[in-house]
Amino acid sequence: MPKASGGSDMVPRDARLKQYGSDGETVPIRDVKLGDTVEVFAGERSPVDGIVVEGMADFIGGEVTGGRMRRPKGRGGRVLAGARW
Repeated sequence: MPKASGGSDMVPRDARLKQYGSDGETVPIRDVKLGDTVEVFAGERSPVDGIVVEGMADFIGGEVTGGRMRRPKGRGGRVLAGARW
């Protein structure tokens, strides 16, 4: 369920959309639609709220949630915009 989290410096302004069979494209977060798949690599922040559909990584949500713990996120895990991977 992607949505832009307005105006925060913690949230990237662009999202890298994954498109199977191509390199994908980078778009402003306002152009991300429900159902789009967004790629986020290690060390980057999630540009939108969403659900992990493949892969696994540690999510650092301290700036977003107030906790400083690393939390593993895998398929089905919920991620907030601004969370660092």
